[in-house]
Amino acid sequence: MQGDEWKLPADLLLLSGAVIVNESGLTGESMPVRKFSAANADAGEKYWPQKHKRHTLYAGTVVLQSIVEGDEPHVTALVVATGIDTGRGDLVASILYPVPIMFRYEEELPILMLVLICEAAIAVGMVIVLLEALDADKTTPTLLGFASCCVMQTVNPLLPVSLVAGNAASAQRLIENHGINCADPKRIAVAGKVRLSIFDKTGTITKEGLDFTGVRALGGARAWRPGVITAADAGGDALRGMACCHAVSRLGEQLVGLAVEVEMFKATGWALEERAGELPAVRGASDRLVLLKRFDFDHTSMTMSVVVQTEDGRAYAFCKGAPEKVGVKCTASSLPADYADVAAAHAFEGCYVLGLACKELDARTAGELERAQVESDLTFVALVLFRNEMKEDSPAALAMLKAGGVRSVMATGDNAQCADYIARKSGLIDPSARVLLARCEAKD
Repeated sequence: MQGDEWKLPADLLLLSGAVIVNESGLTGESMPVRKFSAANADAGEKYWPQKHKRHTLYAGTVVLQSIVEGDEPHVTALVVATGIDTGRGDLVASILYPVPIMFRYEEELPILMLVLICEAAIAVGMVIVLLEALDADKTTPTLLGFASCCVMQTVNPLLPVSLVAGNAASAQRLIENHGINCADPKRIAVAGKVRLSIFDKTGTITKEGLDFTGVRALGGARAWRPGVITAADAGGDALRGMACCHAVSRLGEQLVGLAVEVEMFKATGWALEERAGELPAVRGASDRLVLLKRFDFDHTSMTMSVVVQTEDGRAYAFCKGAPEKVGVKCTASSLPADYADVAAAHAFEGCYVLGLACKELDARTAGELERAQVESDLTFVALVLFRNEMKEDSPAALAMLKAGGVRSVMATGDNAQCADYIARKSGLIDPSARVLLARCEAKD
């Protein structure tokens, strides 16, 4: 690949190294995004652009920094799409040739016009019959005059204009009286039909980003240490796991990556080392871990994991993810008896909870292991806690929707207990409401 500050001309699949890109021109995301080599993907898996976004560089985005990893002399990528077939091409095509929006009342408008025309024809027929009965003037001009009046009274030629003018006037009143700007006035006519509004949680009902709260670590004999402590106080495998089990990168002095991982890494106080031609590493006060392999977050397993090597040559695997998924991957002997209850209790208090586990590996084969081998028979280490505070105006906005007869629903991929806390605090559901948690299982 070319150097930094390069505007990509095509969609590329990253084959080696790592790249930090600015995707603001394509997605609107203001923060730089790190892309990872497809070598970290599951072996034998078919490439799919929507699924492998973390390995895809999109046309029109700008390369801010390219990072050579391992023994590769360059960062390499494969062209997978050009021109109109790229992600940017799809965006441009959707702007130039938008999908027409057709509302139901517009679809039924021809039927209405047909009914009105039939009504006008009947009216004209009745006029002729009345003229015959009254033995009135039945000359052609007279009949045409009566017929024209009947048609114009029944089928108003200004009907389509009145619909457009009505929408425009309504849009103007919304701006003047309520400060609401409607980009598509056609939607005003169906606004009163809205009965359901679905919101994401993070960044919509709650604020962007997460704040690190602390660690719930284990002491001896599978017992919890008292209270929530800092990463430094947790020490040991908990501190090492938080320092290395992430996909954070560095762009100058700025840490780039998922907000939750950036906050977790900052809490450790460790330093991130990324040098050209070398594997990335993290360094603490008296410890250094070199990243041998990373398995990116998988939405099916809801975990991510890394394989690291210490300065004395020993290899370890660290895994983090949803507490219930991490718990399944741990040995029963390493889990506290009340593991699920404690994780759920913190979630019910509004915390975003991550489970953290580890195990030692054979240093000779550590870099060759597959994901399933790394994420099995783990030893539970700690729960890592974050908070995602609610926006100050969310309760008022949800209350306005409720007063208008619009049902509000929250859709989130976060922990169900955390979502329950936010739903009650925002007024989405009544504080005393009973919530049922269902589990969907596929039939054999």
